[in-house]
Amino acid sequence: MSGPKGVPVLRMWEYERLRRMVVQLDAWLPPDSRVLFVRPRLHNPHRETIPVYWWSNVAVPETDATRVLAPADTAWQFGYEAELRKTPVPGPTDGYPARAATAADYFYDIPDDRAGWIAAVDENGDGFFQTSTRPMRGRKLFFWGTGQGGRRWQEWLGDGRYLEIQAGLARTQLEHVPMPAGETWSWTEAYGPIAVDAQVAHGDWTRASQAAGEAVARVIPATDLSTVDTEAARWGGASAS
Repeated sequence: MSGPKGVPVLRMWEYERLRRMVVQLDAWLPPDSRVLFVRPRLHNPHRETIPVYWWSNVAVPETDATRVLAPADTAWQFGYEAELRKTPVPGPTDGYPARAATAADYFYDIPDDRAGWIAAVDENGDGFFQTSTRPMRGRKLFFWGTGQGGRRWQEWLGDGRYLEIQAGLARTQLEHVPMPAGETWSWTEAYGPIAVDAQVAHGDWTRASQAAGEAVARVIPATDLSTVDTEAARWGGASAS
């Protein structure tokens, strides 16, 4: 299908059987755009509330110098030990997944007054980011760790070391969000390149995360993303039924 000004849009549909909701997913890359836009649209066709779970997942190459940044001072850490812990970030790994011995999830506790984004940068401060409009509020880092089990896990899943940066509707993946009967939710995500001064990106966490947020805003300002979201709601709002 075509979006505004004839931009090709890839539209995908699915009936998600576990939560019994209709999913519409649009993806488009405008000419000369530095970001890929993705717009999920979830619809509850039933007469009762359903528990909704949604996380967008990006695989990022992992090296010893890869650092993951987010606009948070704390995170909910889950180390697959049946306990969710509130912990300061960047924590013992200083934001470098390759320094962790075992697999873990870090669900960043981003304050409501901060823009939602997450990024992974290399030794030069270059990397990749994800940001979005509301209602997407959660951001997560997942890594396998450097132990024998983690390395074997990655070998089984694919070729080469990688980590995952994710974004979701809830704060953590141990939660669902209630969607009332008949409601439809949608938002717009942006994926693109990021460039941060290398010394800053690998220095103090607060300054590094601030610089990364500024870099994201230079690529796609929040106001521009909001405008894209509004426009997409006009042409992308086909009835989900």
